[in-house]
Amino acid sequence: MDPKSLDFRPLRLSDAPVLLQFYSDADAMRFRGSAPLQHLEDARQMVAQAEEQARRGLSYRLAILQGPAKTMIGTFLYKVLKAQACEIGYSLGPPYWGQGLATLAVSEMIHRLHRQGYRHFEAWTHIENTGSIRVLEKAGFQRQPKSEKLNQYCYLLVL
Repeated sequence: MDPKSLDFRPLRLSDAPVLLQFYSDADAMRFRGSAPLQHLEDARQMVAQAEEQARRGLSYRLAILQGPAKTMIGTFLYKVLKAQACEIGYSLGPPYWGQGLATLAVSEMIHRLHRQGYRHFEAWTHIENTGSIRVLEKAGFQRQPKSEKLNQYCYLLVL
């Protein structure tokens, strides 16, 4: 198996320590809409909330796994907007930045979601988050001329 190959699975309670490590990093969280996690219980709550949202069919937060060891390197989220449309989001742990893994994760999940019938993909990124902007553009997303969220760009991909 290619060491850069990625896989995805629903979050598990056993992921909480890794989630805490990634989501407590202030630098990694500076462009996210939520505050950094502070305690292991916060990460457990994140998993519980993801499970509840998935049960309700509203959103799905998945672990991004890399290579044969299936090392968790981040998370991928997709929220159902309407039939054939979803909003995506992703976070990689800082040790995995700058390796092309975010672009690979987004491209792979778009491919998988497209096979499930999704055709319209939306993503939001902070206007100063140049790394995320590059990821979305490499994955084929187009920036929209108007955004309704302050300090954020909206990107769309229609397949």
